[in-house]
Amino acid sequence: SPKPHPWLYSETSIVGLGEAFADRKRLKYVMLPEDCGVGVSLKAFSKCNRLKRVTNSESITSIGARAFFNCESLEEMTFGKDLRRIGAEAFSGCRSLQALHIPASVQAIGEQAFANCTELARLEIENGIDTLSKSAFQGCISLQELTLSETLTAIPASAFEGCSALPQLTIPGCVKKIGNYAFFSCRRLKEVTLEPGVQVIGSHAFDGTPR
Repeated sequence: SPKPHPWLYSETSIVGLGEAFADRKRLKYVMLPEDCGVGVSLKAFSKCNRLKRVTNSESITSIGARAFFNCESLEEMTFGKDLRRIGAEAFSGCRSLQALHIPASVQAIGEQAFANCTELARLEIENGIDTLSKSAFQGCISLQELTLSETLTAIPASAFEGCSALPQLTIPGCVKKIGNYAFFSCRRLKEVTLEPGVQVIGSHAFDGTPR
């Protein structure tokens, strides 16, 4: 069947993608091979601002820094059970993403990995993930539903700063530390449940929330 145009299509195993597709303004669709490990490298699709969809994204095993940076039209991204790493600013500025499910297989989420995904409304971080990075979801101003991993040990500085639509939040008991500015300027955050276990709450962690 005909493929959407313009498109990138592959039926063979890909072990990495360099910067060959960065800043391609006309690229709209990417089809990756099924059931083959795909590593998406540093800035692979950075600033492809018309890219809407990545088919077979479940085959991705690692995502480099700024791999999809400022892909403003990217509407969805499905992560598979073999994904291990999401690099710094990997999806920063992907303002059309609306929902994300991050699987337990992910061992590292880089700084500002999903910062300023301004249409992101639902986020689930699956049990098994124990670390995030600074400012990972900062500026996700439409986030309304947040489910945190029940194995998360800390919420780092500015992790959810400026998530101004978030109405309520449960911090699992496995979390020992909430970093500085972690939920700063979450202006609609009216209900916070801290399960027993939190030992440290950093400075300004909840400043700018309703009193």
